[in-house]
Amino acid sequence: MQNLKPCPFCGGEAELCYTNDNHHRPYVRCKFGVFLSPKCVAQQRMWDYKTTEEAIEAWNRRVKDGQ
Repeated sequence: MQNLKPCPFCGGEAELCYTNDNHHRPYVRCKFGVFLSPKCVAQQRMWDYKTTEEAIEAWNRRVKDGQ
């Protein structure tokens, strides 16, 4: 698995997540927005990628088409 680049907006650490449904789709989000007082809300749309590799590659390319 590839390493995730930092958040393109705040520079925070990114994390790989999965949807909480039967499809278990991967997406990447900024960890800085996970705490009780969110500072950054950068994340990919949850249903865009079917594989972990696709989600990581897109995040690392800094895709900016609404993701």
